[in-house]
Amino acid sequence: MKGCYYMNVNAHLIQFMVLLPAAVLCFLPMKDQLIVPLKKIILYLGISLAVMIPLSAAIITFSNLPANYVMIPDMIILYIFYQYVLRTHWTANAAVFLLVTALMTFPTNISLCIDSQIHPAENQLSACPAACTFQLAISMLMLLIYCRVFYKYFSNLINSLDSAYVWGATLPVPLVFTILNIIIMPEKYETLQINRMFFIYVVYLVLSFLLLNVIYVIFYLVAVILLKNAKTEERVRLFEMQESQYSAQQRYITESAKQRHDFRQQLHSLAQMAQNKEYDALTKHLADCVAAIPESPMQYCSKIPVNALLNYYDALFASHSIVKYWDIQIPAKCTISDTELCSLIGNILENVCTGCLTLEHPADRFHRLTIFAQNNGFLVIKSENRFDGKVNKKNDRYLSTHKGGSGIGLNSIEAIAEKHGGMAYFSNTEEVFTIELIIKILSDVT
Repeated sequence: MKGCYYMNVNAHLIQFMVLLPAAVLCFLPMKDQLIVPLKKIILYLGISLAVMIPLSAAIITFSNLPANYVMIPDMIILYIFYQYVLRTHWTANAAVFLLVTALMTFPTNISLCIDSQIHPAENQLSACPAACTFQLAISMLMLLIYCRVFYKYFSNLINSLDSAYVWGATLPVPLVFTILNIIIMPEKYETLQINRMFFIYVVYLVLSFLLLNVIYVIFYLVAVILLKNAKTEERVRLFEMQESQYSAQQRYITESAKQRHDFRQQLHSLAQMAQNKEYDALTKHLADCVAAIPESPMQYCSKIPVNALLNYYDALFASHSIVKYWDIQIPAKCTISDTELCSLIGNILENVCTGCLTLEHPADRFHRLTIFAQNNGFLVIKSENRFDGKVNKKNDRYLSTHKGGSGIGLNSIEAIAEKHGGMAYFSNTEEVFTIELIIKILSDVT
C-alpha cells in the first residue's frame, strides 16, 4: 500500500512539474515588460513552485481528487503573481497566460491517450509514472518549439500592440480551447475502447492543436499589418506636413521673385517722377508702395525648413484662435538634422494643436513654447498647452486619445530625444499638458 502511494506521489509530482515549462513560456514574450528584476522573479517563482508542486501532488494523492481540481487554483495563484510583476495591461497578460494554459492541455490529453493504452481498465485518477513522464517530456518539447516564437515574434507584438481592446478580444480563443480540452478528457479509459472513440480522440487533439496555431498565426499577421498601417499613416502625415512646408517655401520664393520684379518697376517710376520733379505724385506713390508691401513671414530661426514649419503652424494656430507665446532660439549649428528637428517640433506642435482643439471656447486656447541652447551643448525644449484634461495613459505612458491611436507622435519625440543622448518628459494637470525635452546638440552657443 505504501509502495502504491509512493508511486502515485512520484507520478503526480512529475505531472505538476509541467508548471515549470509553462512558467518559462509565459515570461518569454514579456521579457521587456518586467517591473521586478528578473533575478527576483526567478527566485520568488522558484520558491513558489518548489512548495506548490509537491504540495499539490500530495493533495491529489491522498484526497483522490482529479488533477484539475488542484491545478486550477494553482494557475490562479500563479496568474496573480504574473500580473504583479508585469507592466502590461491585464488583458495582454491574460491573453499570454491563457494561451500557454491552452497549449499545456494538449500534453495532458496526450498522456491520457498513452495511459489509456497501458492501463485500459483504469481512469484518469490513477496516475501512471510513464504517462506523466511523457507528459512532462512533451511539455519540454513544446517549450523548445515555441521558445523562439514567443521570445522574438510574440514579444515584439506585446511591445508594439498596446491596445487593451485587441488583447481582450483574443481571450475567448484560448479559453474555449482550454475548456474543450478539459471536457474531452475521458473519466474512464474504457470509454476510449468503444468503437472508434480513441481514434476520434486523437484526431480531435491533432486538429484542435493545428487550429489553435493557425488562429494565432492569422492574428499575428493581421496585427503586423495593422501596426505597419499605423506607422505608414504616421509617415504620410509627416510627408503631408513636409509638403505643406515645401509649398510654403515655394510661395515665399515665388513671391520674393515677383516682389523684386515689381520693386525694379517701382524704382523706374520713382526715378522718372523725381526727374520730372513731380514731388506730390512721388510722395503718394511711395505711400502706396509702403502700404502694398505684404507682411513677411516671421523669422524664428536661421534654419529654413524649421522656420517654414514654424510659420506653417503659426498660421494654423491663428486660424484656430490659439494664442501662442513662443520664445525660440535655435543655434545655427547642431548635430541633429533639419529633418529630425522638423519631425520633433512638428510632432510637438501637432500634439498641441490637437490638445487645444479639445477646448470648445477659443478664448481658452493657448500655447507656450520655449526653445534655447545651454552652454553645455544641450538644446532645451519646453511646451505647455491647455486642453480638456482628458488623457489616455497605460503604465504611465501616454496614448493617443484618437480612436485606435497609440501615441506614435509622442513615441517619435521620445525616440529622437534618446537618439541624441537626451530625454523627454510628458506630464499634465487638469488643464495643461507639458512636454519637456533636453537634447545633446554639441554646438557652440553664440
